Amino acid sequence: VGALTETRDNFFNYYVPKFLGKNHSFWIEKVIQKLEMEDEGWFVPELLQMVKNQPSHEIASHSFSHVPFSSLTTKEALDELSLVKAWYQNHDVDCKTFIFPRNIVAHQEFLKDIGIIKYRASPNTNILLNRFIEELLIFKKSEPYPSPRDIAIPGGVFINWKHGWRNCIPSKISLSKYKHMLLDAKTNYQCAHFWFHPINLIASSKTKYIFTELCKLIGQEIQQGNLKIKLFNNY
Repeated sequence: VGALTETRDNFFNYYVPKFLGKNHSFWIEKVIQKLEMEDEGWFVPELLQMVKNQPSHEIASHSFSHVPFSSLTTKEALDELSLVKAWYQNHDVDCKTFIFPRNIVAHQEFLKDIGIIKYRASPNTNILLNRFIEELLIFKKSEPYPSPRDIAIPGGVFINWKHGWRNCIPSKISLSKYKHMLLDAKTNYQCAHFWFHPINLIASSKTKYIFTELCKLIGQEIQQGNLKIKLFNNY
């Protein structure tokens, strides 16, 4: 999220005046109310440099303000994307891929205008019941590998955040599901895509355990030559 890599002063003095659309303004007003109470963790510009120093990672855009694109008019979406483009140019980031806020895909036809070549498709888990059932699918399959012409990358699965109702899903079930996805991917030459938010690891040690065990499974398959790691811009 571009805004989180700015300094507080730069965000307020340079960027906030640019949010002129009513939907942007409504979103930013809520953010500003939060910042007036507590801004710790909101602006951490040094994190961007830390990631840039690790060439194994790809830096993708998660928008500039994290406003859901489905809430934006065409003009507001173009304004948001112009801020994204200015952000990666100002910070010398070769940004070619995009993750929509809240995984809600909208206005994707304009991504190419700022040099974005790939975006993550929405996972089929937007309805609460679907999300619960999804967590119990031990025999979850991998997804077809996109062709070079496809701009959308398979939506993948959310690594179980052991919080709220998700906490009742045993870690063994989650890991069995991920292990089956890896098996299916290597058997059928397909994609096993996993994602999460950093806060999920911070807020739950159980989620960190699941992530660690998943990394071990992936590492074993890589060492055996069964899997390859792909960055989004490698698809």
